[in-house]
Amino acid sequence: MLRKVVHKIAMRSFLKRTTNIQKWLNQPLKYQEIILKELLYKARNTHIGKIYGFNEIKNYDSFKERVPLFEYENLLPYFDKITSQQNNILWNSKIQWFAKSSGTTDAKSKYIPVSIESLTENHFKGGRDLLTFYFNANPKSKFFEGRLLALGGTLMPHPKNSCFICGDVSAILMKNMPDLARFSAALSQKTALMANWEEKIESMIKETAKLNVTALLGVPTWTLVLIRKLFECYPQASQNLHKIWPNLEVFIHGAVNFEPYQAEFNRIIPSDNMYYWQTYNASEGFFAVQMEGNTKDMALLVNHGIFYEFLDPKKNTVCALNEVELNKPYILIITTNAGLWRYNLGDVIHFTSRNPYKIKVIGRSKLYINAFGEELMIHNTDTAIKIACEKTNAILKDYTAAPVYFTHHQAGRHQWFVEFVRKPNDTDAFVKILDQTLKSLNSDYEAKRYKNMTIQEPELIILPEGTFDNWLKKHNKLGGQHKIPRLNNDRKFVEQLLEFMELSK
Repeated sequence: MLRKVVHKIAMRSFLKRTTNIQKWLNQPLKYQEIILKELLYKARNTHIGKIYGFNEIKNYDSFKERVPLFEYENLLPYFDKITSQQNNILWNSKIQWFAKSSGTTDAKSKYIPVSIESLTENHFKGGRDLLTFYFNANPKSKFFEGRLLALGGTLMPHPKNSCFICGDVSAILMKNMPDLARFSAALSQKTALMANWEEKIESMIKETAKLNVTALLGVPTWTLVLIRKLFECYPQASQNLHKIWPNLEVFIHGAVNFEPYQAEFNRIIPSDNMYYWQTYNASEGFFAVQMEGNTKDMALLVNHGIFYEFLDPKKNTVCALNEVELNKPYILIITTNAGLWRYNLGDVIHFTSRNPYKIKVIGRSKLYINAFGEELMIHNTDTAIKIACEKTNAILKDYTAAPVYFTHHQAGRHQWFVEFVRKPNDTDAFVKILDQTLKSLNSDYEAKRYKNMTIQEPELIILPEGTFDNWLKKHNKLGGQHKIPRLNNDRKFVEQLLEFMELSK
């Protein structure tokens, strides 16, 4: 009864937010200008603010002229000052947390400062707006009558100074979640923040299998791991998640492209009333959310403590929101209320609409294959492997791909290392469909594939079950937001993977 009352009150409150959301959707340039001025004003007396004269910057043009673009390595000396317990370095409020960038399997981790403002004005505000969009699309929702099962990471002391706490941004959010989110949480804080992924899965199942779970939140790959373990414990569910959680209505997902996993979720949740709601958030901030149920395009969050710029990778020029063009790739540059200034995020997006501003994430500037001039991006490969799986009755677990370079007697090729939940019924057909789809999606790839002159047909290497999980486990990266790098422009990662497989025999 209490949850029904809370649900009604919460729904009413969220839907009232629609008017405020409409303001920033309708006037994005105005709100971006306000955000930039606020960020500069608040940081004017910080160490970096004095270096670049923030108090003298009056507009975007002077901001762009005075302040350089920063990579993580450029900001690292400032981060070190923060962890040596110096204040007012990049931001005017005290930094207590660092988000550990989980990303792919690179050995080097990044530690991104998280301020109280970035939690309240960016992540949590973005989360509230996400739910507002969702409730507008699904006015019959029973979201708060049940529980939200969120899969996240863990927390630990910062390796340079144990006075600071670091971990996946999901864990930082769970630790600081608002009262309504805590009321709705399916997991205890102890389980939600457990470090050992295998023990965590067992504890999650014990705590949630008998609850009224109405929503899931997490990375698709790890959410599927949880669901498969759940089916092992409850075989009577017959691979139908609604037989365990009959009121499950939405899966809020992010971090990786959902398309390759859509078919598997449709199989285990066979319902027309299930929603899939996409988000775009990272260690560095919360950037965009899905607005409507019938499209995966996401509204850029322009009034949430972040000022955006967009780097044209071909021209190497940077512009603000008012200058962007539709369907053109841009690398996202962010200035945030946690002290990231003109920070190159490395994500590649394109705009699908300017009224309102909607985006799609199409890849990473460092995750691509361009060994032969093919310029293959992850949105090409994700789409192609999804279609190949659909047409050969396969179910994907995960994949990574890398080039095999020219030899003196043959052209190069791409090697695809794929782990399946269910293997293709015809592997030769899988490869041909994959190849043909990539040709249809990418003219550069199609040109390089002409008569096998530059690139031969792809080579498929089917990995044994558990390969990727075992690799991640070895590198202490099971669970959370950790993921396999799907595209590699060299063979460094796949050679390490091959060596690992050889040693595991």
